[in-house]
Amino acid sequence: MNKLVFGAVAAGIMLAGCTGNDYRARSDFEYLEEQSNPEFQVPEDLTAPPKRADYYIPPVQETEETAYGADLAISAPIQVLTLVDGSLRPQGDDRRASIEFDITSVDGDNPVDGIWNSLWGLIQKRGIAARFWDKDGGILVTDWFVAHRDEDPNYFFGLEDYFMDRRGDLEVRARYAFNLEVGRTGRTAKLSAAMVGFERYFDNQLERDKPTQVERDNFTVNVLNGVVKQYQQDMQLQRQEKSLEQQRAMALSLQVDQKGLASIVAAVPFDQAWQNAESLLEAAGFIVEDKDRTQATYFVNVPSNWSFRKLFVTDDEEMGIESGDYKLFFGDRGQTTTISIFNDDNKPLSEEEVSKAYHSLREALERMTN
Repeated sequence: MNKLVFGAVAAGIMLAGCTGNDYRARSDFEYLEEQSNPEFQVPEDLTAPPKRADYYIPPVQETEETAYGADLAISAPIQVLTLVDGSLRPQGDDRRASIEFDITSVDGDNPVDGIWNSLWGLIQKRGIAARFWDKDGGILVTDWFVAHRDEDPNYFFGLEDYFMDRRGDLEVRARYAFNLEVGRTGRTAKLSAAMVGFERYFDNQLERDKPTQVERDNFTVNVLNGVVKQYQQDMQLQRQEKSLEQQRAMALSLQVDQKGLASIVAAVPFDQAWQNAESLLEAAGFIVEDKDRTQATYFVNVPSNWSFRKLFVTDDEEMGIESGDYKLFFGDRGQTTTISIFNDDNKPLSEEEVSKAYHSLREALERMTN
C-alpha cells in the first residue's frame, strides 16, 4: 500500500510543535449545547427595550473549512521550507502551498527537467501513479497518497494528539495537483501544490471526504516540502558528480622548460583547473589562505607540524618543501593549465621541490576520485 514518508516532516513537526503537544481541543464540549435565551416577552401595551446582539449564540455549522468540538485541531501552520538556492515563499492570498526558487542547470540539461525528475522520482519511489500530466502546461495530478496513523505517525504533522483518543485504525488518503511555472528569463521557477482529493477512514469506514482547513493546509505544505527537499538533494548530488568528473579529468603531469623551470600541468582548461584547485590543494596538505582570480594566483601555506611531512616525502627522503608561504600561479594554455610554484620571495621552486609537490597533488587527486 502506498505510503507517504517525507524527510521534511521532522522540520515540519518542529515548526508545528514549538508550542507544546496539545493539539486537540480538550473539554466536555457542553458549550455546544448552549442556546440563545428566548426572546424577551413584553406586554402589548409596553414598548420592548432595545435589543443587543452581544450575547447572541449563532448556530454551529461545520463545513469542509471548519471544525468544532472534538474534531477541532489546534495546530500552528506548517511552513514551506526554503531549502533550494534562491528560494522564497511568495506572498499573497493563494490557498496553494507555493515556493519560488532559482533553477539549477547541470551539464547543459534542460533545467526544468530536473524539477520534474525530482517530483516524479519522489512519487514513483512510493508507488504512486499520476492521474494526469501535462509537462508543457506545467501540471501534474497524482493518485492517492495513503498513510496510517500507526505506520506513518509523522504524516499527521503534530496532529497525533488530535487522533490519540481514537481507538482503531486511522487511514488518510490525499491527492495533489502540482503546478510548475517558469519565469520569462528561464532562471526562476514557482512550484505549487494543492489538495484535490481527501478521504479519512476509521476502522475501514469512510468518515468524511472533506478536509478541515488545518488538514488541507498542513498536509499540502508537507507534501511540497518533500518535493523541495528531494530537488535540493538531487541538485547537490548532481553538482558533486559533476565536480568529481571534472577532478577525474584533471590529469596532472610534470613539465620542465628549456630554462630548467619546472611546473605542474593540468590537462583541463583554466576555469576548470581554477575551480577544482582549492579542494585538491587542501587534500594534498596545503592550507589555502587566499586566492586572486584576476592575478590567477593561489596563496598557500605549508604547515610545520609533522603530519604534513608525509605528504611531501617518501621513505628516507628529506622534505623537499619547507614550511612557509607559497604562491601558485595558474597559466591559461587553452585546453591545459600550468601551475608554477614560487616561494614567499617570489623565487620559483627548484625542479626537485616542484616534483615533490606534484607527486603529493597527484596522490591526493587519486584519493579524491577513487
